[in-house]
Amino acid sequence: SGTFDPTPLEINLERFRQIDSPKDRGLIERSLRNLDIFSDIDEDACRLIVDAMAVFNIPSGTAIARQGNRNATHFFVIEEGLFEVTRDGKKVDEVAKGALLGESVILLSGAQNATVTARSAARAYGLAGAKARNIL
Repeated sequence: SGTFDPTPLEINLERFRQIDSPKDRGLIERSLRNLDIFSDIDEDACRLIVDAMAVFNIPSGTAIARQGNRNATHFFVIEEGLFEVTRDGKKVDEVAKGALLGESVILLSGAQNATVTARSAARAYGLAGAKARNIL
């Protein structure tokens, strides 16, 4: 009947937030526009979302998403570093600069479908899905 995994599904991401760090606004906007939900938003809404995104410095080995978590809060645009995506314990992808992660929190679409772990020290731009919904 499977093994017990004591790792909590919820993650406290706010501890990695950096205050007043510069952002690559062009990278964020290009990455957002590649996602259907953001492809047609006007310039003002896009600027508000980019403005609201915070900088997160994520240590190597840190999970920013856990498969099965139903209380995910943030989505991210990767600025630097490498992330490994695993599903059911198997590596399914590696993602790097410009990739979006966790966008399901914008749509409130249930449990996260993969675990995403930093494989190097990483920097990403993140925003709580609830804030994005308020802007949209």
